[in-house]
Amino acid sequence: MALRGARLLRDALAATDWDAAGHAYARELRRVYDVVHRADGWFQLLFMEIGAEADERRARAFPLLADDPTRAVDVPSSGPESPCDEAARRRFFGEE
Repeated sequence: MALRGARLLRDALAATDWDAAGHAYARELRRVYDVVHRADGWFQLLFMEIGAEADERRARAFPLLADDPTRAVDVPSSGPESPCDEAARRRFFGEE
């Protein structure tokens, strides 16, 4: 994430309007971190939560993930461009 941020900032500062470039960089960084935090929250719900609701969530999702690993949200490996929207959430948790 640090190297990605450095590249984003470098690319933004290549523009002639540094104020606009700084704001564009901040918007993109916020978008990236929103995606990472969203995916991290999903992993936390599926793999770390305890209780009956968490057990039911795992009972539904784990067999589907085992049969089709592409159901997993791949933000940790592929970065914030991988799908991390509501459809990806439903697929990850086996709610579709």
